[in-house]
Amino acid sequence: MHKPWVVGGLVVVAGVAGALIGLLAGASPVSTGLLAVAGASAMLLVVVTLMAAALVRTAAAIQRDVRRQARIVGRIDRHTRRQRGRTAAIQRRLSTLGEHTSRVEKASARTTVVLGQRLPALERSADRLLREVRELRPPAPQRLHTGADLTTAASATLSATVCDGSRPHVVLVLQTFGPTAVFAGIRTAVVAAAGFAVRLGLPLRVVVCTDLPGEPAASLETLRRVVSESSSPAVAEELRLSAPNWPDQHGHHPDDVWIATFWTTAYAVAELVRAGRVRADRCVYLVQDWEPSFYPGGDLQLKAAGTYDENFAMLVNSLPLARYVSDQTGRPIDPRYVFAPELDVEPLQRAAANWKPGSEGAVRLLYYARPSKPRNMFALGLQAIRIWAERLPDDVTVHVTLAGEELDGVDLGPRVLADPVGKLTYEQYYEVLAQTDLGLALMSSPHPGHLAIELPMAGIPTVTNPFGDYRDAWFDGLTVSTHPAAGALAAALDIALSEATALRSKGREPGEQRIDLGGKLSDAIDAVCEVFSAGAGKKPAR
Repeated sequence: MHKPWVVGGLVVVAGVAGALIGLLAGASPVSTGLLAVAGASAMLLVVVTLMAAALVRTAAAIQRDVRRQARIVGRIDRHTRRQRGRTAAIQRRLSTLGEHTSRVEKASARTTVVLGQRLPALERSADRLLREVRELRPPAPQRLHTGADLTTAASATLSATVCDGSRPHVVLVLQTFGPTAVFAGIRTAVVAAAGFAVRLGLPLRVVVCTDLPGEPAASLETLRRVVSESSSPAVAEELRLSAPNWPDQHGHHPDDVWIATFWTTAYAVAELVRAGRVRADRCVYLVQDWEPSFYPGGDLQLKAAGTYDENFAMLVNSLPLARYVSDQTGRPIDPRYVFAPELDVEPLQRAAANWKPGSEGAVRLLYYARPSKPRNMFALGLQAIRIWAERLPDDVTVHVTLAGEELDGVDLGPRVLADPVGKLTYEQYYEVLAQTDLGLALMSSPHPGHLAIELPMAGIPTVTNPFGDYRDAWFDGLTVSTHPAAGALAAALDIALSEATALRSKGREPGEQRIDLGGKLSDAIDAVCEVFSAGAGKKPAR
């Protein structure tokens, strides 16, 4: 309605309508013109009136909007004043907090000074209080020193045996045994005892001086299996086993043949001899190492050395050890009683046949690692491996398998990948041999040690240490270092690596023995049995 062309249109229409009315009414032209003017004026008045009303409404709406905006501005102003008040309160609180903090810091400083002055007095008071408490408390009981040592278990076990049997036995005495302990020395002892039982026609019994682990029946079954495989199923069937937690103490006889093994068992058997319960000429001492060297200078070393002075038939494992024992004790060893280490040759030959070269640039070393046995020189071997590996060409990677005992972890430097596999079963051991390029087997002993023989027998170039003139290159592929030092062992590993590298192209064959280590165990047993047969019927000295 407020647009000009609309208003003009309405006025024109009203004027035209007035003119038409005058024409229809037959009015004069003047009257018709006046009617047209009157219609247009009336219409203009109406339009002006409507526009005035619209302007009034618009003005009222504007006033209402202005009032609303004024109320909003008022509220904003009131909110702003409140925020200013809150900000001022926060500022006042912060100022108060700063004052409190300053007072606390000053109080803390004063407290520190006071404590520093009073602390010595407090400490003196605490010391006096502790002395008073100790005076009121009864003293801790003193630990009794009984003199017990490694010989105690064997002595107690053998002293409990009862000699009331009607028939002699061959009695093998072991310090310890378990179903998983049939390795090297213990297996040799069981095989030797079974051999004596067969040749003398006597039943076999085994006395273990400490508790059997797990279920004792499992240990008995293991012993019977070894005896059956090595000697006679009949002897295995009759075998008797006794231990502190599996006692079978009755049935011994004055003519029992006693076989001592570890030095503590020889010590206990000697006590029975001195008590007149056992005949010295029916005792065998199976010597498989110079055991006094297991201990530092002291009572155990002297006790162990004293067992070699007993008048027992000494069955010795290897000629180098027999020579060393004779040199140390001044006692000649009958060469007929000396035997070469008992080895299971077939799986070693099979490991040699199954060997395959590793990947190009990789060297696989087997290290006999037993940190709990000082004679295996664990730390020296690690030093030698590190020196040797660090000077190899950059494109060579060394993989070291550490077998023998469980190890937490081994660091041989960035050139070496160390794999501590712990104690292996026989099957696992032979599998490792088939995946080994060279070996390191250390032994601070005149005894060769099984690893220093078995690895070369499996065709593995191997390094061992010297021990005076008692350790030699007994087999093809065995290298003895010039000195028992890390650098000399590393140089010997270089020699073994050259031999291992040559084998990559031509394959591996079992090593051949170069130096005599002794006769057969069966022949040594026969020689001792001849003496027993000659002395049959004698009574024990009392």
